[in-house]
Parts: sequence; C-alpha cells; structure tokens
Amino acid sequence: MVRRSQGLAAAPGRCLAIGALGLWLVAAAIAQQTAGVTPAVTEPADVSAALARTRSDPASATSWRALGLAYYDAGALPEAFEAYRVAVELDPGDVPTLVNAGVALNEIGRPGEALEWFQRARARAPRDPLVLCNQALAHAAMGDTGAAVRLCVEALEIDPRSQLAHFQLGVAFAEAGILREAMREWEAVIAIDGHSAAGQQARQNLARLRILLDAEGTP
Repeated sequence: MVRRSQGLAAAPGRCLAIGALGLWLVAAAIAQQTAGVTPAVTEPADVSAALARTRSDPASATSWRALGLAYYDAGALPEAFEAYRVAVELDPGDVPTLVNAGVALNEIGRPGEALEWFQRARARAPRDPLVLCNQALAHAAMGDTGAAVRLCVEALEIDPRSQLAHFQLGVAFAEAGILREAMREWEAVIAIDGHSAAGQQARQNLARLRILLDAEGTP
C-alpha cells in the first residue's frame, strides 16, 4: 500500500525553485511514451499519406486513428483531436484513441474537456493505470492537485510498478513542497527502470532537488 496524503499544503517558494509546473508538462510528455493500453496504431504516419487513406476509406476508424497520430506527431493538436474524434465515432470502444483525444485536448489547454474523454476511457478500462494517470494530468492542469494525487495512488494500488504514477506523484509532492516524499517517488521510478524516459527524467529531478536541499542546508 502506498502512503499518501489528503489536502497537501503548498510551499510556493520551494515549488518555484524546482519548477513544478514544468514538471507536470514533463509528466504529460512521459505519459505519451508509456504503454498502459495497447495502441491501435503504433507508428506515426505521414500526414499526407494518412489524409489520403481517410479519403479513400472514410469509414475506417484505423485510418482516422493514423491521421490523428500523424497530426499529433506534427504538432497539429487541434487537427489531431478532430481526427481522433472521428475515429471514436466509428469505433466507440477504442480506449487508446479515447485517451489520445483527451491528451490532445489537455495539451491545447482544454483540460475540462480532456477529462470527459479520459472518463469515457475509464468507463471501458477502469483498471488501466495509464487512463488514471492521464486523468491525474487533467486534474493537475485545472489546479486540483489533490485529485491528481488520489488518482496516482489508485493507479499504484492497481500496478505498484507504474513508473508514470510514481513520477506524477513525485511531481505532486514537489509542487506541494513535500520534497522528501517527491524524492522517494522518483527513486521508485529509477528502481523500476532507470533507462526509460521516466527514469532519466527522474534522475534529473532528483539532482535538482538535492541541489535545492543542499542550498537550504536540509539534511
């Protein structure tokens, strides 16, 4: 069982020193690289080629998913969301595309709408840690760190080796100024796989935290 908190008290000076808001953005990037649900399409496609496939077969959810991935890879997030939306209309049970649609919305600053898509994904995959972690990111984007923490804890109860959940929980503790707890979570990320994207970022976060704590004279 993971030890955790309700109602974290923020310590703004310490948060700014390690850039907690930026860490939530890092967590979002790591979420995109973390396999929690099996993606329907794994390789990003060229936008032109993907568009051609949707025109030749507009009733194919697979073609629209590929177009969404292509747009996302190109940084065209509103277009990615629209393609994912069409894919879900054609295949309402596609959890990875529900998640991807929410991710695109969250990244263009529409976390409330993103949360609706993550909730739809969770209705179909209630015990998928990646779905829970993406819900946590949407709550964090809306400033509700407490809800983000609860979702990360729930994800860890399902899968104690979820790197993304440990990483995000570390971000939440760092944002609240509970730096020793943040360190423990990021050390857990490294212990699971220090070579992954999450593991490498956790090492950087720990180094920054240690510099901060040394500067404050904290043992």
